[in-house]
Amino acid sequence: MDQVVQTKFKSQNSIYSKMKLTIICSLKYATEFQIVPNKNKICFAEQYELGFSKCLNLKVFNLELNKNKIEYLGASHLANQLAKISNLKTFKLDLSSNQIGSLGAANLGTGLANLKALEVLSLSLELDHLYDKSVSELCKGLKNSQNLNSLSLYLENNKIGNQGAHEIGNYLGSMKSLKTLIIDLKRNKVSQQGGFDLCSGLSNCQSVSELSLEFYYNSVNEELVDGLCSRLGNCLNITSLYIGLSDNQIIAKGSSRLFVGLENCLNLKTLTIDLTTNKIGSKGLTSLGNSLKNCQNLKNLTLKLSDNKIGDKGVAILGSALANCFNLISLTLDLANNSISEIGGQDFGYNLGKCKGLAFLSINLVMNKIGSLGVSGLTKRFHQIAHLKNLILYLNNNKIGSQGILELGIGIRLIVSLLTLNIDLKQQFCFYIFIIIIID
Repeated sequence: MDQVVQTKFKSQNSIYSKMKLTIICSLKYATEFQIVPNKNKICFAEQYELGFSKCLNLKVFNLELNKNKIEYLGASHLANQLAKISNLKTFKLDLSSNQIGSLGAANLGTGLANLKALEVLSLSLELDHLYDKSVSELCKGLKNSQNLNSLSLYLENNKIGNQGAHEIGNYLGSMKSLKTLIIDLKRNKVSQQGGFDLCSGLSNCQSVSELSLEFYYNSVNEELVDGLCSRLGNCLNITSLYIGLSDNQIIAKGSSRLFVGLENCLNLKTLTIDLTTNKIGSKGLTSLGNSLKNCQNLKNLTLKLSDNKIGDKGVAILGSALANCFNLISLTLDLANNSISEIGGQDFGYNLGKCKGLAFLSINLVMNKIGSLGVSGLTKRFHQIAHLKNLILYLNNNKIGSQGILELGIGIRLIVSLLTLNIDLKQQFCFYIFIIIIID
């Protein structure tokens, strides 16, 4: 009979190196094993006499050791023991904030090379002092796991540059059976060439259906985006796509190319694009309409466009593009701090009224200038969205005043299908007026 073993130490206690788990992990017939001693003072994993040699049936292993003191010695010892559980199919390892360094990552890659039966792998190595060489050695080990169908690499806040991104791209080029792929390179040093090389590897990942790429706070520009888009066209089976490009150097040309690249992703059902704090302006949205029009299967859309100076013209282009998304069920828009005025709010509301299939709608318009007329125009057509059940609006810092609150309340009352409502006004007196209106 299969056995599941779970051992958790969630509190930040002082679990010292002499602690042993021999008895627990020596269960001969265990198929699933989970250890969660995160945020403690574990120095290195060799102090765990894990007894892997007796766990021949182990198929699922979840080991969370983040925020300890594992360092390269502990990572190396753990890697050596992996050879004893060669039948493992699912392995989730979190060594974030342990300073395992290049040597620890290299040894970890060597250990992973023994897990040839792996189908699902999740590695969290955030804040671990990794460089390009670290990634190279890690990828060499991963190449032996040709049965992988799901891979998640969380490499945030290291010192990975173009060469490291190049190595990841080379590795991806050999993984033709992947269906789920998550690459998180937030806060590294990847720029144009490295990102381009990484994206080149995607060309061979034609079986991928769920793809997530995170480049937050690197040095990404429009040329890298162009490389990404040209490769997306080869991934025809993608149904869920996340692209994180916030806090980079992307201008209108780059975002336009990104949207053009999406035109070939005809099977998309869920799409999230984060372009927060770039410089795309209104011109950066000009290609969005055609892209969304081609994605007729799209049901869930999230666009994060705050701090981009898209203005009234940009929000008008966005609204026209959304009006063609007849199959959308869920829509989340972050348009904060974009110099949108009353005119922009009115035009946008008119187009949103055409998205008649929406059940969930969330709009962030914080720190704009839509005023009372903009709020009125935005909400008075929401009642045309016949199936709208969940509505979230962030409207603070817009100078909408009591008249705007009155118009907002009137518009909300007309949405007969609404079940849940969340509105952020940051105006206490006006909020009371609003409550009186909608419950009267």
